[in-house]
Amino acid sequence: DIMVHPAYQGKGIFKALMEKAWSSHAVEGAIAFTFPNENSIKAYRKWKDWFPLAELPLFVRMVAPRHVSESMKLIRLTCSWGSQLQRSLRNLLYQPSHMTVERITNPEHGIQKLWERCKNLYDLIIPRDLKYISWRYFERPDVRYINYVAREGSEISGFLAARTRAMFGMNLGLIVDFFVKNNDRLILSSLLRKAATDLIKQGVDAIGLQFIGPDSLK
Repeated sequence: DIMVHPAYQGKGIFKALMEKAWSSHAVEGAIAFTFPNENSIKAYRKWKDWFPLAELPLFVRMVAPRHVSESMKLIRLTCSWGSQLQRSLRNLLYQPSHMTVERITNPEHGIQKLWERCKNLYDLIIPRDLKYISWRYFERPDVRYINYVAREGSEISGFLAARTRAMFGMNLGLIVDFFVKNNDRLILSSLLRKAATDLIKQGVDAIGLQFIGPDSLK
């Protein structure tokens, strides 16, 4: 990720940061990837040749149809994937009695232990170690995230981050990140239930998630 303060944009800082990162980390066979917005994509393409690898469709479950308008056409409720998501959120599995889910306001070392157990489950992923989680979801100054952990006894067995955002003329609650022990569906369902309940209490019109491909959605 790259961020340049608006007061200093257009002064070559973006390019300098990219060149430094490239010279420090680029090795033969390495893959560089990013998720640019409409403004930054132009700067990326001026600096190096980038090509689109995959799209991130937005899957949405409506909570209260108060803002059904033409803007809704922009949302990609994609065939069976969208229906599958709605069913899974509507019929979440029960929460085991030995598990608790709670919101946390500070990063905990147990998240690092969880990541060590989870990191080999993925072929390609940004490392979700405690340093990254702390910076991304607890210390970032411009976005306020709602963070949850699932506990089994004293062990953290799942982590989930959510936020609210105004999009498409609605107040969306977004599930932006999660990882759970052994990809356990019961743990994930418990985290989703807690996050969805809190987001609905905050008055969101819909709950959205972004994934690459149906396997991730499952």
